[in-house]
Amino acid sequence: MTLVLSSKDAALERGEIEKRISAIITPLGFNVKVIWVDRGAPGADLSETLSSAYRSPWTWMLVSALITLKFMAGWKGLFWTVFWGTAAWFVSKIIISALPRR
Repeated sequence: MTLVLSSKDAALERGEIEKRISAIITPLGFNVKVIWVDRGAPGADLSETLSSAYRSPWTWMLVSALITLKFMAGWKGLFWTVFWGTAAWFVSKIIISALPRR
């Protein structure tokens, strides 16, 4: 069994945690392998965000739409589309945050 664990604390007693997990799972008949991922490492969050963005079809849809809009409407059309889209996003966030929550 392979376990992937993450930690924000670099000073964490990893060996002790691995021994405790192994002591629990080994009697069940599984071999245990623990892989540690440092979430507190510089750039780890950015790397995870970029990785998920590359795999998202929404990212590629947005990129192709912007490129197509630039060629069809020019820089001025692209600017105003992005400007009013951003303004609408902020207005919708303000309205949604003002609504009472259930």
